[in-house]
Amino acid sequence: MIFTLISILILLYGFINYKKSLMLFIIYQIFWYSTPIIKAGGLHLNTNLILPFYFCVLFFLNRKKYTLSRIAFPYKMPFIFIIVVYILTCFFALSGFTPEFGRAIMKIFRDYLFIWLLWNVIETKEDFKFLFSGITVVICVACLYGLFEYMEGRNPLLDYKVILSDNTIEVYNVLWSRGYRLVSLFEHPLGAGMTLGLYSIFVLYLWINKNNNLPHKYIAIISAILCLPCIVLTKMRSAIIFLLILAFVMINGKIFKKKRFYYILLLFMLAMPLFFVVISNNMDILMNLISIDSSSAVGGSSLKMRLSQYEAIKEISKLSPWAGLGETFRNYIVYSSYTDAARGYESIWFEQLVMHGRLGVLCHILLLYYSVIKIPKRFKSKEVLVFSLAYWIIYSITSIPSFRIFLLYLAIFYFIKTSKEYKSCIETLDKSEYSGM
Repeated sequence: MIFTLISILILLYGFINYKKSLMLFIIYQIFWYSTPIIKAGGLHLNTNLILPFYFCVLFFLNRKKYTLSRIAFPYKMPFIFIIVVYILTCFFALSGFTPEFGRAIMKIFRDYLFIWLLWNVIETKEDFKFLFSGITVVICVACLYGLFEYMEGRNPLLDYKVILSDNTIEVYNVLWSRGYRLVSLFEHPLGAGMTLGLYSIFVLYLWINKNNNLPHKYIAIISAILCLPCIVLTKMRSAIIFLLILAFVMINGKIFKKKRFYYILLLFMLAMPLFFVVISNNMDILMNLISIDSSSAVGGSSLKMRLSQYEAIKEISKLSPWAGLGETFRNYIVYSSYTDAARGYESIWFEQLVMHGRLGVLCHILLLYYSVIKIPKRFKSKEVLVFSLAYWIIYSITSIPSFRIFLLYLAIFYFIKTSKEYKSCIETLDKSEYSGM
């Protein structure tokens, strides 16, 4: 009930102040859970469809009122191809056209049009400061709550979300090999670890390299450091690898000449007692990062298991090789040795091959190209390259449940819109418009 009420309040506030409402919705999504607003007969309209749809429609109706990005959305081409394939899959889905079409529309608005909307609306320095302030408060709460959760061995918020989901959220059993895993405000330890890692590196990078006057600076830095033990306590190897890849963004020839780098080292030293306790109790997880072909004593999928998954998924995809079986194919496919071997379809490529077929794979290869080559090269941004590469590496080796992907795009948009090349494009447009007057 509480999540539905907050969603309705944000929706109503959109009529008063569209941009502020949109930014509050972005912040809210860090800890929210989708709930039905309209539920009548066979019609179920959840907040994860209604709110993105609402903000997109309101944008089209009132776009002349806002300061919008004057540079075309850089991911436009791959997003269009992906949306077309999503619609095409509806004609071949095991669930039938109507259920798959409803699912496709939800994902199109939530994962693609909403990201496009952020590019167009979140433009000014004040916009990014407001978002950073709100996100910092939520992440600080997430860290403190996560540490409390781990010490207590329980998570009341997650229990509430499990009830809302009709027990469809998979909760890790504490008796499994890794013991209790921190989830905090999220729905899965991997999503928690990756989201906290994204925030931590983003803040530390800005503070060390950009000399930014960060809103809530001290809370942001302390939260960024608290994220690190929380990430280890999720006991997810992929989250730690994601963090390590992101950390490369801070490496440059001038970092050792910056005083703030040594301030961070001092803070780490002061926090060493906490880090020592966390790391010493989870050394097997960290040591297992170097294991390539074995899941060792901590559990998890090995290279051999991934290859077995691929062989099984390749067979399943033969049912509809080009357009796929649809987003909800698991509910309709007959159980077999192949479905058992496929397990959790732990890679974006495995997911796409089954859900949207070879066309889905090709579209995401195009998105990969834009993310790690075309766009970083266009804006000459090492930051965009590192953040994009970290995401694609992790999503290629595992699934990423509950990761807040919009935060990744917000970070990337910030790097793009503060780059010299973006500002140069704006200046060129200004000169062109001035000379045309």
